[in-house]
Parts: sequence; structure tokens; C-alpha cells
Amino acid sequence: LDLTDNPRVDDATVKGVLGAILRNNDCRIETLNIFEKLEGEADANIGITVSGVDFITSFVSQTPSLSILRLRIRELSDAELGDLAKTIRREDCNIARLEISGRFGDEGMLSIADALKTNRSLRTIDVGMSERITD
Repeated sequence: LDLTDNPRVDDATVKGVLGAILRNNDCRIETLNIFEKLEGEADANIGITVSGVDFITSFVSQTPSLSILRLRIRELSDAELGDLAKTIRREDCNIARLEISGRFGDEGMLSIADALKTNRSLRTIDVGMSERITD
């Protein structure tokens, strides 16, 4: 599922599309791409809030067929990345590739690193834009 070319991706879009997939027991999704325009590129009134990020995390936790997750979301902060890491930490999580950009920093990256202790499927992590990560 690719939501990268939708300039108006927001909570309603995320919840509507992912909710429909969850309601269809026969749907198996392997790749999820959700990109919103980052600061300077975006309309400040349109976007994915913390509520939308929480819904994405819930979707990931209920979708064992998911192996590639690409998120470029302004509200992907340390707390939300920590929640996602809890899902990735689970033994039934099959994410093999994780690409993330957002407002997270060192704390969020430490959460992902901690998840690697139990997740045996995650092989690639690509950390895109995040001004809050220090050396």
C-alpha cells in the first residue's frame, strides 16, 4: 500500500484506508508506505497527528504479513517511535525493513535499538530526516 503521492494524507485517510484493510480478513499487506510532506513543504492544517501515528502502530501490531514499513511523518516523535518499537519488539512482528523520518531523536532511536534485542526479522533500518538525533 503506497500513500506517498497523496499531498492531503491525514488522520482520516490513514484511519479509513488501514481500517478497511483490518476489516478485510482476506487482505494481506506486505509493504506500507505513508509519507507526508515535511515542514516547509506542507500545509500546516493537513497532516497526520499523534492519533494517526497511534493508529498506524495499532495497524502494524495487527498485520503480521507486513514486512516493509516506510514512514515519513512530522509527528513521529520519540514517544510515538517508542510505541512502534514495542510492536517491533514482539516475536510475531515480521518487519524486515524499517524506514523512518520525523521529529524523533536519540530516545526514539534507543527504543528501536532495544527492539532489536528480540526482533529477529528486522534486517534494515533507514533513518531519514530527523534534526533531533545527536552524534
